[in-house]
Amino acid sequence: MNDAEIKDVAERVLRQDTSRPGFLGADVSSDVDFEGDPVIRVIARYKTMPQSARPLDGMHAIRTELLKLGEDRIVFLTNKYEDEPLTAEDDAA
Repeated sequence: MNDAEIKDVAERVLRQDTSRPGFLGADVSSDVDFEGDPVIRVIARYKTMPQSARPLDGMHAIRTELLKLGEDRIVFLTNKYEDEPLTAEDDAA
């Protein structure tokens, strides 16, 4: 699958996740991990950080849907929140 197709799946799955309201969209890119294996990186953007959310649930839900479509790469999910305070590392990036 290409990144645009994966993005469509990831956004559909993340929009349905009611434990993280305020979903704004996702960025998807194909990459390789530290061992050189192909992976999918998803950055999910939200308006606000929820009181409680389990990050692995989103990653698992995306991968489950992708596996149904024949995509077997591992998914790494990063959640970004507009209301999250920036750190010194964020400012340097």
